[in-house]
Amino acid sequence: MDLLIASNSVAIADRDTAPASGTAQWATDGNAAAGVGATTFPAYHYNMVMGELYNLVEKSGITPSAGDWTQVAQAVQSLVKAAPGRLLNVQTFTSSGTYTPTAGTNTIIVEVQGGGGSGYGCTGQAGTGTCSVGSGGNAGSYLKGKITSPVSCEVTIGAQTGNGYNGTSIVGNSSSFGSYITCPGGAAGTGLNQVSAPSATGGHSYLAPTYSASVVPLEIIRDFTGGEGVALSQTIGFGANGGNSRFGAGGGNGAPNVNGDDGTGYGSGGSGTYSPEGGEALTGGKGAPGLVIVYEYS
Repeated sequence: MDLLIASNSVAIADRDTAPASGTAQWATDGNAAAGVGATTFPAYHYNMVMGELYNLVEKSGITPSAGDWTQVAQAVQSLVKAAPGRLLNVQTFTSSGTYTPTAGTNTIIVEVQGGGGSGYGCTGQAGTGTCSVGSGGNAGSYLKGKITSPVSCEVTIGAQTGNGYNGTSIVGNSSSFGSYITCPGGAAGTGLNQVSAPSATGGHSYLAPTYSASVVPLEIIRDFTGGEGVALSQTIGFGANGGNSRFGAGGGNGAPNVNGDDGTGYGSGGSGTYSPEGGEALTGGKGAPGLVIVYEYS
């Protein structure tokens, strides 16, 4: 698009401009019956509309050309793309890798989820009169943070844990986003083996994420505690559920003499176990793996 090339056109200094006073109204083709004539379009109105379009094209960095009738559309697309705060892309990491900012990224919001801890796997009973009970593993810690002018960095995803077994449990694996953010994995479930009832066990570690000065924290969740394993008697009890995370539910309660359930989704804890009188050694549920999500903005 471009301005007029025509006889009786003038330079910008001599153009007609809008009246200083009067009521702004709409155009009409007229109504003879009512004695209303058709609107006479003044030159200033053309100048006003063309000036808006011409300035839009120039401000976008495009040189106006009478031979290109797509320049207004190009200008709008260019200005929208350049607008700050527009979501450009979302990168999701379910395994370790390298984050590379998408072209045009100015700011990112990162969610980092540590892996969940495993539930406690109880020992079996050597004789009568005892039972064993284990709690669920904690969910991994979580942080959402804002970073301006990010650079490429390594992303580490905390892997799923193994099963706790026969008197053991496993701490969740940490997830990290370069040197910007580290989220510890959830604490492992705790247990009591070959004890008399009633008994209960559970852990409360509340591990916190760490972050650099480049990060503006928007939300922080310490590792969310799994439930307490409870032995009401030598034959009645349950292994507790794993801790829930932002992205998954912990493994469900373990019935007597049943292996624990794995944490679901990302970052949740595995469930604990309960081995009643005469019961066998059991495996606690696995802690779910971690996760990193990067939202990129212009």
